[in-house]
Amino acid sequence: MRSTIKAGTLSRRGLSTIEVVVVILIIGILALLVVPRIANIDSQRDLIGVDEVAAHIRLARNRALYGQRTTRVTIAVDSNFYAIAVADTNIPPSYSPLSDPLTREPLNVDIADRFGGLRVLSVDAGTGGTLFFSSTNGVPMDAFGSPLTSTGIVTFSSGRTISISPVTGYVSVSG
Repeated sequence: MRSTIKAGTLSRRGLSTIEVVVVILIIGILALLVVPRIANIDSQRDLIGVDEVAAHIRLARNRALYGQRTTRVTIAVDSNFYAIAVADTNIPPSYSPLSDPLTREPLNVDIADRFGGLRVLSVDAGTGGTLFFSSTNGVPMDAFGSPLTSTGIVTFSSGRTISISPVTGYVSVSG
């Protein structure tokens, strides 16, 4: 600040050019730090979305293994939707939606609605996008009750994939 001294008093006339430049530089630096983080929100939402789908598939496997009820995971590429259900008895085909342990809502999820622009591109697991987990050992099976013979893969628009091991049902995320 430029100041002048008049008869023992200090008066202010305004900001000097240097002070204005320093303030503009500080604002510019802060903007450079904040804008990339805001722009990165969509990619973070995609990461979280794929991780949540994988967690729900793990939940289905664990429910089959420990609850001793067959579980069904249906992933529809066309409608960008997935649903997880648990057999009402050990003799399917009667299924009820499995509930999310946190929200207690049925796991019938519109992926794009829940995770922004995230889309399922392909499903190579089970039969027609439907995968079952055995009630006796949690092994992933196709719609005919046969154990998977190869790794199940679900591919998303973010480039990430979910893999389901054919022998153990282990669910992992890559990409």
